[in-house]
Amino acid sequence: MKYSRKKKLWCVKQMRLGISTITEISNNRKVPRMTLYRWYKRYKDSGEKGPVDKPRGSKPLELNENCVTFIVQE
Repeated sequence: MKYSRKKKLWCVKQMRLGISTITEISNNRKVPRMTLYRWYKRYKDSGEKGPVDKPRGSKPLELNENCVTFIVQE
């Protein structure tokens, strides 16, 4: 499930300030507890950019020199 950046930061703020327990946040916001722990860890490691999802997908393919030379010659 995809969660908004605003919701992630709100949940992390609640956890960080101790306003609500993780169980309360999980139940009220319908977010699994493990997901909250993951967001909190990312926040501690990377600040406000941490809880934001990283892009998914494969890395761009890299051509080796032999392939590039072959293509250019033709």
